[in-house]
Amino acid sequence: MSQTSLETDSNLTPEEVVNKAKKYFVEEWGMEVVDEAECCLRLQGGGGHVFIQATPEDGRTIVTLEGREWSHQLVNFMADITA
Repeated sequence: MSQTSLETDSNLTPEEVVNKAKKYFVEEWGMEVVDEAECCLRLQGGGGHVFIQATPEDGRTIVTLEGREWSHQLVNFMADITA
């Protein structure tokens, strides 16, 4: 199984990161939201899962992306939100 763990900075707010992740992974890839909060999102589908956490820090947002079987999509999403 392909396990991925990434971290990046973003100029987006944590809420914007979560909303953008939901749109990308649910609307474009058909994943199901398992748990959602203002700072994080947990999804599952396609035999794997994705967890995204967005934490404000010094005027930017630190985004942690973890997943199994969704490596390519996580890398693409990270590139889309990177500051």
